[in-house]
Amino acid sequence: MTTFRGAICSIRSMPDPRDNIYAAVGDKSVYFRSPVLLSIGEKVEFDEELVSKDSPPPLIEALSVVGNASDGEIGSLLDAIGERATSGWDETVLKKILGRHPEIMSCAMRMKDALIGCAKIFVRTLASGAPIVVRFHNDGDGSTGAISIYNAVNLLQPELSLNTRGVIWKMQRGIAYDGESLYDDVTHFSQYKSAVKPLVVIIDFGTSPESEASIADSENKCDLIWLDHHPPYDGFPSGRIKFYVNPWDFGGNSDFTAGALASVFATVLHECGAEALMEASLVSDYSAYADYGDTKAQGMALVLDFLTSGSKAHGISVMTPKTFSDILGNPKRYAETLFCARNMLDEALEIGAKKAKRYRSNAGFNIHVLDFSYIAEVGKGYPLPGRFSSRLQSAFENANGGKTITVVYYGNYISIRESEDITSVLKILDIVNTLKAATPYVESGGGHNEAASMRVPKQHTAYVMKLLLKHLGVEQ
Repeated sequence: MTTFRGAICSIRSMPDPRDNIYAAVGDKSVYFRSPVLLSIGEKVEFDEELVSKDSPPPLIEALSVVGNASDGEIGSLLDAIGERATSGWDETVLKKILGRHPEIMSCAMRMKDALIGCAKIFVRTLASGAPIVVRFHNDGDGSTGAISIYNAVNLLQPELSLNTRGVIWKMQRGIAYDGESLYDDVTHFSQYKSAVKPLVVIIDFGTSPESEASIADSENKCDLIWLDHHPPYDGFPSGRIKFYVNPWDFGGNSDFTAGALASVFATVLHECGAEALMEASLVSDYSAYADYGDTKAQGMALVLDFLTSGSKAHGISVMTPKTFSDILGNPKRYAETLFCARNMLDEALEIGAKKAKRYRSNAGFNIHVLDFSYIAEVGKGYPLPGRFSSRLQSAFENANGGKTITVVYYGNYISIRESEDITSVLKILDIVNTLKAATPYVESGGGHNEAASMRVPKQHTAYVMKLLLKHLGVEQ
């Protein structure tokens, strides 16, 4: 008989206390139920063969309480598991997914210590049984990163006897970790008692002032791993986020997408074959490093953009990395989804090209403005305004030979895109920030120098649009 000896490090409370789920850590983590009510720190021992990897965790009746562990002892045991999980990561692993992209590879290597630190806290929390929430932006970029981490965690689980039931995945339409999001997470955390803090992983949210209050409020409630590639504005409190990683802080820029960054992070957790997902992320977010001749990446990006749009056409209500992986891994479903997405996008682009108004700026830029309600009237929920703006911008840019700006507005939302050949003289993120300071009607705004958006009160959209066109150099 092999005896497991370990300390209780988390408890998930259930309506019937006899169904409470305990995590104990020794040389590994185990999960079980017990007829005896246990407390954090109590040392237990029992026959290890009684622990099943099946769900739900087994009821261990022949269990002995043999003392108490200090916080330091529990921390050391969890640290050892985190060290073991990340010890094999090196440049060789990274080359497998970034060999085609030396610029991203170089930036990623400068992030090495930061990413290993993030991976250790992730594994440490996973091993403790404390809850983990992974929030990802609802587009191809955010979803590719979430899928990569999901795959890595599933591969890591059997090697370290970890339990992935404590990880939940939440797709988020907004770009802010706001008060509602934090409240939702803290409510989920209230089901648990744990020796370490719960963890929230954020992928591709951007740097929004609407996140500032939650960042401050979260400090005593949970740890944050924040993986992003949006340029931080002056004053963004990244220093209050213990595990904040952004290419802009390591000599990179937004072309190193959040999905690619999360895929690199996933390889630190475990090699997970993230190459295709990373390439799809670059294509989906119009990175300068994207290979637009890669038909596999193009198709995967289109499918994920379609699925994450919440479109009524695909008939799926729960959007998680497992949902996406099941479709990507099923050739028939993948082909059907790709066909549907492509047809709907082509239809929307045809309408957009016909309905868009055309202007010429004082500097000679081509400016196209579209009321997205013409697209929304189709009533199928795809594409969403933001990602459609990028597709429409690409079409207009090709037709114009560059020097193009595309503005798409709908309800209280304004999306702006511009071609790279004019960013040296006009950065739309600067214009968004100028409008935020100039009028109270811009409630929020952010993004990149080439792609940004604003949220305004619906009744003031026309007024803000006039200001925007004026700042773009359009005489009206």
